[in-house]
Amino acid sequence: MAFRLPGANTPEEFWRVIRDGTDCITRFTDEELDAAGVPAEEYRAADFVGASGVLDDIAGFDAQHFAMSAREAKITDPQHRMLLECAQHALENAGYPDERDGSRVGVYASTGYHLYTLQNYLLNNVLPSQAASDWMAGMQITVGNYADFTATRIAYRLGLTGPAVNVQTGCSSSLVGVQAAAQSLLLGDCDIALVGATAVHVPQVVGYRYVKGSILSKSGRLRAFDAGADGTVGGTGVLAVVLKRLGRAVADGDTIHGSSAAGGSATTAPTRRRSPPRAPGASARPSARPCGAPASARTVSVTWRPTAPARSRATRSSSTAPPAPTARTPTAPATAPSARPRPTSVTSTRPPDSPDSSRPCWS
Repeated sequence: MAFRLPGANTPEEFWRVIRDGTDCITRFTDEELDAAGVPAEEYRAADFVGASGVLDDIAGFDAQHFAMSAREAKITDPQHRMLLECAQHALENAGYPDERDGSRVGVYASTGYHLYTLQNYLLNNVLPSQAASDWMAGMQITVGNYADFTATRIAYRLGLTGPAVNVQTGCSSSLVGVQAAAQSLLLGDCDIALVGATAVHVPQVVGYRYVKGSILSKSGRLRAFDAGADGTVGGTGVLAVVLKRLGRAVADGDTIHGSSAAGGSATTAPTRRRSPPRAPGASARPSARPCGAPASARTVSVTWRPTAPARSRATRSSSTAPPAPTARTPTAPATAPSARPRPTSVTSTRPPDSPDSSRPCWS
């Protein structure tokens, strides 16, 4: 695993943030907002919330290490650069810095967008100074900033030969990436799967105008699974996990941090009867869940049963890892052994928000 998150750059630091309930949201002063170019009439408004999760040193990048020119690195969105770094760190952390012995590593990557404004690195930093004078120059800018090229860039720069898939499903992108990677491992499309997600918003010093009924918090604070939760706050972060089938990981002596026992889709199609994602209100349930992850999506889980029970797990080479909560795995009906692994869907009879409801867990 590899992380770059507000207040935590390692899995161990992130676990301490969760354990201690540390608030990693930065609240900007009027001076900071003014220096960042936010109009005074904007940040002085009564409904303005100047809060966000920020990362340090988003400009730092070793272009030469990844065989990139200085110009190519400059026109590449920081969130793409940082995910490339995180991907390599995660593979090294798992003990697989490169492909070996004919193994194939697949990449499933997601790229975020600015939650508050339509501003981004391309508009603010690239286009004003890098005019696309010809087709090739324009193509380089496109490749460096569009989500379509996130996974393929990682595969190309790190020499990975498995599937390279960009996963963009809104707020559920990273979870859908895990599900897609697990399916890829199950079907034998790759031997190891790297799942990465990045959301590094430029500029970082920003805020938003609170709108009643929206998903954004009026208080500018995150209170996940809390009765006092009033919405979400935008932020930045990069993470990558390495997945492998359980039986193979055990046989290879890998360090195992957590298992994924859930499958199926992490999204459902919207209907007229389902309201759009919004901040919890008086009639909403006090527990919080990610935007774009309806409760109905959590009533179905999948166990993978080839000739012996096996599940995909995140791996790394050392044994220093925070403890992980235990997930209950529903038992699937016995099936005859098959030469090719087949998924078996198991529908949970428990309420979606039951404390004992089965769901994936990660450390």
